Amino acid sequence: MSGSFRLIRGQRGVVLATALALAVVATMLGATPAPAATPCTTPPPTVPQAQLTPGTIGNGVTALGGTSPRPFDFRVIDTIPNGWMIGLDAVVIQITGPSSFLDETGGVFFGMSGSPAYVGGRLAGAVSGVFYDDPTFGLLTPADAMVDIVEAAGSSPRASIAREIAPTDRVRRSIALASGVSPAQVTGSFQQLPVPLGVSGMSPSQITALQQRMDERGENFWIYSAGAAPAQVGEVQAIPFGPGQPLGVAVSTGDASYYATGTATFVCGDYVAAFGHPFFYDAPGEISLGLSGAKGLMILKGSSYPGSRFALLTEARGQIVQDRFAGIVGVVGVAPPSVPITSDLVNLDTGSSRVGTTEAIHTWGYWLQEIVWSHMSGNFVGVFQHLGAGSSQLGWTVEGMTESGQAFTVTNGAMVSSQWDATESLWSLVSTIDQLQFNRFEEVTFTGISATGSITKQRLEGDIVRVRVSSPLQPALKERGVVRARPGQVVTIEVTLDPLEDGPDVVTTLSVRVPRGAQGVEQVKLSGGRGLRYVDAGSFEDLVAALNGGDAENDLLVKAFGAKAAHPQDLIVNGKGGFQIQVVRNR
Repeated sequence: MSGSFRLIRGQRGVVLATALALAVVATMLGATPAPAATPCTTPPPTVPQAQLTPGTIGNGVTALGGTSPRPFDFRVIDTIPNGWMIGLDAVVIQITGPSSFLDETGGVFFGMSGSPAYVGGRLAGAVSGVFYDDPTFGLLTPADAMVDIVEAAGSSPRASIAREIAPTDRVRRSIALASGVSPAQVTGSFQQLPVPLGVSGMSPSQITALQQRMDERGENFWIYSAGAAPAQVGEVQAIPFGPGQPLGVAVSTGDASYYATGTATFVCGDYVAAFGHPFFYDAPGEISLGLSGAKGLMILKGSSYPGSRFALLTEARGQIVQDRFAGIVGVVGVAPPSVPITSDLVNLDTGSSRVGTTEAIHTWGYWLQEIVWSHMSGNFVGVFQHLGAGSSQLGWTVEGMTESGQAFTVTNGAMVSSQWDATESLWSLVSTIDQLQFNRFEEVTFTGISATGSITKQRLEGDIVRVRVSSPLQPALKERGVVRARPGQVVTIEVTLDPLEDGPDVVTTLSVRVPRGAQGVEQVKLSGGRGLRYVDAGSFEDLVAALNGGDAENDLLVKAFGAKAAHPQDLIVNGKGGFQIQVVRNR
């Protein structure tokens, strides 16, 4: 079962949003409402932060490979007041063992976010930061702050959380003492643990480009190439989490999977708290993401840098419903709504084809465009089996609803020939979604995106090299600057295109009828289409109409007598041509 998201207009790339209530989603989809989640009535006992004094000894659990938590020991170094943000302190700890744990991990590692830390059997906090110069030192988000977010309501205020925390002088001296060095040698800082974001179907260069885009947007992701996560399609298994077990957060599943893994901190009712820091940089509060089980594959131990846990998603278990500065909260057994994305592509050179499927769960801001790009790019490469020059053609249908419940559909297409990247036709689809999502008239809900297309290593484009015309008054097809015709008569036009690559000329025959009221001399212009552009519309209806229209790069356009006709070709049309029609009115 697939659902939809309501999008709140805002600045492009920084769109604020509110998750749809589950009952509203169920009503929209015509589905049976999901059973109510068991509330959190008995949160875990916690250690008051004031009791986490320097020298306090504790232990924690986290998963390395597989799903079974492994123990670690720590001691409290000190507390950095308001370290994360005003009202949210950062507790400095040092992982002291066991030696087998340190041998495998080196200390705090990427993916350890949310690992529960206990003192005397009570929850003291969740691992959420690391000292990059020496990853045996880390940070805890206090337990009480995480318990508070389980029953949080409404949206978080827009504030900023620290990504880097400089040690206080006292903390610096404590680290120096524990490390056997002078305080002057402790020059590093603590960093919020980045969110390991696995992405499927991308080449190394695409991963690098995605990392750069996320960095520019302020997100705290460490992106790596990962396997695709099974599409959720509304099916979840209500399997509870245990503290210290790996936990997955899905932005999308299927071919274009974007997912993060961290660690469950505690469970209360059907709710699970994790991470100890926000998923997105701005901690939007109410949110909708996929909640999945996860399985650690391996730990890549760092040397002078924190190590990393590589993990894969397993079964879908529910929905992430809160993203806040102190952590994230999910509910087990409730399926998140999603937008289905499908594409059916064929390689014209080999005949191979592939149908791709992706479920976009989180579509706010720029995310839907990222997911669609990743889905289309991955499926194109899947049938093309390389990246390089060539041509592609894509047709698509984008469906959705306006805030007032009016359904809309945009159907269009594009063709591109490139000496660098044959898949470039997908950008016209991405542009279409961008214009709908960030329109200034209506809040919109996307309900489905589908596409069909083809790709080839051939450069399918040709130049207009000859134009011949005829009319009943001059029946022989000739290259003429002027052709004579009476009102109501049809002028025949033969256009010859010279392909960019070797091959026979492409000859197309079309016609223009002279209007009854025409007189004088009319200029006829021939050219290729410009393709889709950003539309400056006066209403949402006008925007939809414009996105359903326009001309494509492989259209041969004929402009005459105040009208324009598009004649689709099997290759992109370059160049221009033309002639004049002399209207003869006397008999």
